[in-house]
Amino acid sequence: MAFDCVLEHLKECGLVKKSAKQRIDSTHVIGIVRELSRIELFHETLRLFMEKVKPYKPLMPSLLQEKFGHYISPISTRGASDKQKEKFIVEAGLAMKTLITSASGHPSSGEIAALESYQMLSTVFLQNFHDNGIEESSPPELIPIATDKGHICSPHEPETRFGNKGGQGMARL
Repeated sequence: MAFDCVLEHLKECGLVKKSAKQRIDSTHVIGIVRELSRIELFHETLRLFMEKVKPYKPLMPSLLQEKFGHYISPISTRGASDKQKEKFIVEAGLAMKTLITSASGHPSSGEIAALESYQMLSTVFLQNFHDNGIEESSPPELIPIATDKGHICSPHEPETRFGNKGGQGMARL
């Protein structure tokens, strides 16, 4: 009943042809929650965190404010060389490490640490990097293959897991 009302409205708006057949399946979910590359995963995780800490920006150290400007907008790796992609990964790992350590020393660290996006940032960092801990400015080491049963594939839908069935990739929610 409710679906019929929605379908009728879509027909009136011209989004669905009046006599057309509509296939109903989950392919739209796969399109929306696509598997991100590691660079996109890191950048999106950082971007979502930056969106949530906007109210704390004036209190952030200058280093974090610089990173804020860099990660607040989406990234494209289209046409990037392998060297550029490697640079994106190193910068993202260092940014995550810096943000995690700086947030813990921030005056509002309890509020920031309670944010879901901070938990996501920490989890993605731990799942993808080894922190050598030598010095604060040294980038963490990328784990070569970071795919495990509980690994985050998308910061937008952290419960989504990707798998293969008969050689065809698919998303599982």
